[in-house]
Amino acid sequence: QVLIQGSGFQAEGAGSVLVIIGGAPAAQVNVISDATLSAVTPAGIVGVRDVEVSTDNGEAVLDNGFRYMPAPQITLVRAGSPLVAPAEGPMSGDTLVTIQGQQLAPFQATDVRVYIGAVEAEVVSQATNLLQVLSPASNDDGPVDVRVENDFGTDEAEGAFRYLPRVLYAADGRGVNGSIYTLDP
Repeated sequence: QVLIQGSGFQAEGAGSVLVIIGGAPAAQVNVISDATLSAVTPAGIVGVRDVEVSTDNGEAVLDNGFRYMPAPQITLVRAGSPLVAPAEGPMSGDTLVTIQGQQLAPFQATDVRVYIGAVEAEVVSQATNLLQVLSPASNDDGPVDVRVENDFGTDEAEGAFRYLPRVLYAADGRGVNGSIYTLDP
């Protein structure tokens, strides 16, 4: 959603207001006051686009008035290290996970969300190309997808994080196969 400042949006004879961004009509145009309106931007390709506002009284164009930003992109491999590190953790959660990529949290993004599996993770630290989150708890072991969402889009890495199974213990404190394991709380 964008706010557009101007004048005459409610002037006599203005009629309906049409907003065009990059040649495509914006949706849900809402005249807030004579000097302000809001609209939902149409889909567009990365880059700078003109903004046009039209009423029955005339038209105004702001050249290069809106910039479409690239969607987040999780890097598949970077210098031999995985996109998500560590790539596994206990089902109890609270593993500090680092996610590498591009446009994960650019300075213009106000809402960055990360999901490990279907559950939102707590974002601890964010930068344009690096996020750190705490993994949420899981009821199931095995691989899950990691998804990053911000104001500009979504990217998902399939099976990028694996919840380790809880280990069952025999009465003598040894694992069910006789090995000794560290207990996951």
